[in-house]
Amino acid sequence: MKLGDTIPPFSAITNIGKIENFHEWIGESEILRVIDSMQLSDRMPIATPEGWKNTKEACMVQPTMSMSKAEELFGKVKTVQLPSGRPYLRQVNIVE
Repeated sequence: MKLGDTIPPFSAITNIGKIENFHEWIGESEILRVIDSMQLSDRMPIATPEGWKNTKEACMVQPTMSMSKAEELFGKVKTVQLPSGRPYLRQVNIVE
């Protein structure tokens, strides 16, 4: 599938019931959310979490970026404590 292609209509049986028309079920808001997320990730070295809706919610710093560079670029960086003890999951608040 390529950008600009029309999504073919299909139905599916899920654990929440039958979805008759996927495009109507997901709606334009989800498509716009994905585009917003991709555009933001293109401008900044971040990733958006599942369910992310706008820049008022925390984003994640890409794990390849050093902590010093992340603090220089974003200011406050919160490291999420993980069971492994590894400090690679870092959150920042983006204000555009």
